[in-house]
Amino acid sequence: MLKVSVLMGYLTLIVVLTCISLTTVTHASLVNTPLNPPPTPLSGFHYAGTLSNDSPVIVTIYIPLRNINLLLYYAQAVSTPGSPMYHHFLSREEVKTLFYPTDEYNEVLTYLRGHGFRILLTAADSIIVAWGNVSIVERYLGLGYAVYSNGSLSYYESYGVPKLDNIMVYSSNLTMLLLQHPQLLIMGGELGNILPGYVKGAVNLTYPMEAYWPTELQRVYNATALYREGYYGQNYTIGILDFFGDPYITSQLAYFDNATGLPNPPSFSVVPIGPYNPNLGVYNGWAYEVSLDVEVAHAMAPRANIVLYVANPALPLAAIIAYIVDQDAVNVVSQSFGFPESILPMVNGPAFYFNVVLTDEYYALGSVEGITFLASSGDGGGAGYSNGPLGTVIYPATSPYVTAVGGTTTYIQLPNGSYYQTAWSSYGFIPLGLNLGGSTGGVSVVEPKPWYQWGIATPATYPFGRMVPDLAMDASPYPGLLMVGPGNTLLIAGGTSASSPLLAGLLTLIMDTVGSSLGSLNPTIYELANSSWYGKAIVPITFGYNIPWTAHYGYNLVTGLGTVNAGYLAEAFSALSRLEGGGLSITVNVYNTTGGQQRYYYPGEGVVISASILNSTRLVTSGSFYALIESVWGNVTTVPLRFSGINGWTASVALPSNATGILDIIVYGEAGGLRGYGYTTIYSGYYGQLLQPLPFTPLYLGSGIRLVVNLTTPGGGVPLNVSGVTALIYYYNALNNSYSLIGNVTLRPYPYFAHGNVTYIFVGELPSNLPTGVLFIRLLNAFGFVPFVNGVMMQSMYVLPTVVAQPGSVAPGGSVVVVGYPIPPLNLVQVSLGTGTYVFYNVLYGSNVTAYLTSPTGRVISMSNVLFNPSVNAYYGVLKVPSNATPGLYTIILNATYSSYTLNATITGSYFTQIYVAGGYSLPSVRVSSTYAFEGQVITIYANITYPNGTEVKYGMYSATVYPLSLSGLYPLISQVFETPLWYNPRLGLWVGNVTLPSQYSLGSLTYLGGNLYFSSPYGVLVTGTSADGYPTPSSLSTQYTLYVIPYTMLNGATLSGIKAYHMALINDTLIGGVYVDSILINDTLIGNVTLVNCNASGLTVINSHLLLVSSSIGRVRAINSTVELFSSRVGELDLSSSTYVNENSMISSIYPKPPIVIINSPVNGTSLTGLVTVNFTVIGNDVLNVSLYLNNHVLIAFTGNGTFTYTLNTTDYPDGTY
Repeated sequence: MLKVSVLMGYLTLIVVLTCISLTTVTHASLVNTPLNPPPTPLSGFHYAGTLSNDSPVIVTIYIPLRNINLLLYYAQAVSTPGSPMYHHFLSREEVKTLFYPTDEYNEVLTYLRGHGFRILLTAADSIIVAWGNVSIVERYLGLGYAVYSNGSLSYYESYGVPKLDNIMVYSSNLTMLLLQHPQLLIMGGELGNILPGYVKGAVNLTYPMEAYWPTELQRVYNATALYREGYYGQNYTIGILDFFGDPYITSQLAYFDNATGLPNPPSFSVVPIGPYNPNLGVYNGWAYEVSLDVEVAHAMAPRANIVLYVANPALPLAAIIAYIVDQDAVNVVSQSFGFPESILPMVNGPAFYFNVVLTDEYYALGSVEGITFLASSGDGGGAGYSNGPLGTVIYPATSPYVTAVGGTTTYIQLPNGSYYQTAWSSYGFIPLGLNLGGSTGGVSVVEPKPWYQWGIATPATYPFGRMVPDLAMDASPYPGLLMVGPGNTLLIAGGTSASSPLLAGLLTLIMDTVGSSLGSLNPTIYELANSSWYGKAIVPITFGYNIPWTAHYGYNLVTGLGTVNAGYLAEAFSALSRLEGGGLSITVNVYNTTGGQQRYYYPGEGVVISASILNSTRLVTSGSFYALIESVWGNVTTVPLRFSGINGWTASVALPSNATGILDIIVYGEAGGLRGYGYTTIYSGYYGQLLQPLPFTPLYLGSGIRLVVNLTTPGGGVPLNVSGVTALIYYYNALNNSYSLIGNVTLRPYPYFAHGNVTYIFVGELPSNLPTGVLFIRLLNAFGFVPFVNGVMMQSMYVLPTVVAQPGSVAPGGSVVVVGYPIPPLNLVQVSLGTGTYVFYNVLYGSNVTAYLTSPTGRVISMSNVLFNPSVNAYYGVLKVPSNATPGLYTIILNATYSSYTLNATITGSYFTQIYVAGGYSLPSVRVSSTYAFEGQVITIYANITYPNGTEVKYGMYSATVYPLSLSGLYPLISQVFETPLWYNPRLGLWVGNVTLPSQYSLGSLTYLGGNLYFSSPYGVLVTGTSADGYPTPSSLSTQYTLYVIPYTMLNGATLSGIKAYHMALINDTLIGGVYVDSILINDTLIGNVTLVNCNASGLTVINSHLLLVSSSIGRVRAINSTVELFSSRVGELDLSSSTYVNENSMISSIYPKPPIVIINSPVNGTSLTGLVTVNFTVIGNDVLNVSLYLNNHVLIAFTGNGTFTYTLNTTDYPDGTY
């Protein structure tokens, strides 16, 4: 469950600025106004006025850290194996002395307190978060406020020039919009809900599901090897960063521990950062994220301390991370949230600077202290959070000082714990802006490629950006993890929200083992990937895909380097601590031409690059060294350095026009046969907030669309001396996964009048002949970018295999369902000459949609028309996979065309998805424990699942749907709400699961049958799922197994007294006194007076009782100190212990002990008797308690034991007759 925030404007109709009132101005320059004007609103929002003077606001003030260049040197040195400083972290006091601007901080703090501000928190002597009303802020900080609304949500932003020098001020609750909901968390109940009704109703779709406790992963990651050595994370602390909070988390953790058998953590504390209102977390879903994060981290490191940081979302991320770093109370920080880079074009400069650029500085500061920062990479696959792959990766996972943790799928055999791991793959499509697209990976367009990734090739045509993820842990909801949520509810969860805290727990075990914090993890794991530890400490994942990337041996953009083996990784860290390096040590500084340092620079500005180069402790004065200025788009310029005595190695350079965004300044070279490199980072250029076009907002460029940019300084100021901005336009080709430069446009400044103020925006006309599909625009001489769609957006279509699971896969001869709606360009507001409605709706309902299946070699092998289908109220089509298709990843191209008479043009659109074609089906052969079962009975399902060649499938995810055959037409809907998981039992060689059938007393497992009072009928059992290597089952209902539920309600293990029971199956029950039963009995105990009429029973035990059987069939009766009377009944076996029985017209197959033999010696049968007659008889048999002599059912005399007995009968006492 990863929390990715997608700005609400993404999936709503966004106001498109096609008719902005513009006045041409001279293009020579722009003149700064006395105050920075109010910010331009986010797309979809409008100016709603100002805040009243007494409105409370939160203000974040940043006092620049000292010695930033030295900080970045230390961040590299303490984390790079072979460095003399490797893992020699700085103490909190050393960090404070070197980097905290304490004097300036105290001055600002005194000023604020002296003017009525309430200090909410401070951090690192450089961040102050204060509370005050608007009038105080305006008077003493010089800021004004503007409010923006979209009708349901609103936010405020400050503007103006701060009255205090050398500080930056951020006062906005915009971050709240970025982190409003926990978007990287996937709950089991949400899996079906992501699909609209028209998808749920599609025929022949099945939805397998299962889950296990996080503790099952201990063996998967070899944490058990460290447990055996006594390392459980004790004496180390896991930090977890979430938002809003969970008021129940303490009791939930105790409940989780009780369910899993884990000990409570030695210490668990909740530390709020900013105002704390945890009930909001239950309301908006963050409480569930908190639950998962805490529980899975604790499951890996049961004896580690846990600190849960709960931040207020109104704070910028930099302030939050600074607070955690300043506390220095944890060894690792897990972050299961983020916002995609595609959002950044829509926010303004201050929001970007305080949530990305400054946050990087505090991550670096924390790593110098030894804190390891982790972040989930996302759940949107390789293209789910953007139009196309660029823009999909999320921050903070892309920070160079954060380890990005992607997702795997872990298949476990229970209870033996054997496992198999693959990448968390896509369905076959990526839900638009949702979090079920698989492990997010890709290339950043914000953060340049860090030094530890220099040896990894960037995909062709992609920017030279940071690549994510770095590692991967379990994340797939197929199968998912069991968690305890608010109210101690048992839930199924998934997403990379789980992967980050899982790794945090494992790293705490390793810290416990090696006796040290680990700091920034990335340089170490990339070093291990180039050593013999790869394949042991880091386990490569070689199967899976996330569209458009695939998993393979070595680094990949689905699972990074792979997953971890904690036991070996601990050994590797111990070995690396002894590694000795032999290179040069280089510290890099950047100054302006007057020798000062700036928060940011601008293209054309002169800078001085200075480097101190040491060989051990000796200053290097000769050699060959160069400075490389590198942006996310590659090499900006390279200049040689010269040694200049006291200033060290220096070079002066004017920043080129394309030196924009975050720049790495890298000094490298050699001297005396030794090599080395060092780097620092600066920000350069104006920030371009894109107002039009925007991501997920399709436009038809043929109608004339302007490219509109709000250009400001990172602090929100108006740009100086900018006569124009150049934008480059790229086209994304899905068939070869590449971007190509297809054009450019120049933007000129125009005055823009809004709410009584004038500001300047930069505007250019986009060419009308650009190709339809995904386009990507980036600014050349400023920092800004935007991915968007020209034409019809097809990313809204659902492409599903018949087994809806991940990985999405289909067998040769199978089919893929294409269903959904294309999204027309939002600027088609013309009224159609043919229909009288907007052209937008004509395109929405009248487009010609086709789907093409292309092979891995790019050849089209299948095509289907996707027509509007009134039965599902959407476009619907079935794309067949040829029966001779070979295994591999296939691309599906979706095209849409609409010929508009009104526009005299054809509106088109195109997008892609991918799906895995397996080598065939995995084939289940199903049986159940009882073909004829009772209502309420627990039945066991057994499935022998094999590959096409007959080999057993041992790993995968399979589940069974049980349903009345009368509801077969509703199977796709039933499958979404009920699936019984099957687990592979290696002893049996079968997949096994249990189902409780419904009855009049309980719905059992089939809760979807609520309201139905008659449950006896034939039931279907359909087993579906996918093997770990992508072989799906058939989904046809013809493959189901049929069982029959007979109309007897099962009651198991109950005690019944004084009742009449009709049409029941009583199993292992106790029946006490006065019970009248007309039912089926299995292994029941009877006590007291019990009457059974028309009963079938397999086994009865009668104790101190009187049992009357009437017209019943009983397999075995065991009577103890009891009387059994049989009338017109059948008993297979009668076992008597100190008991009697009466047989009236009944059949008993066997009696134990055997009944005695009675021989009447005299008188002879049939003779006439008079006077005194001697009756003599012999009783032969064992265990005879007593013998009674009857005459016409009247007892004459009783004897004890066995033997020969005599009795004298006086016949004169009886009337004549036959006796």
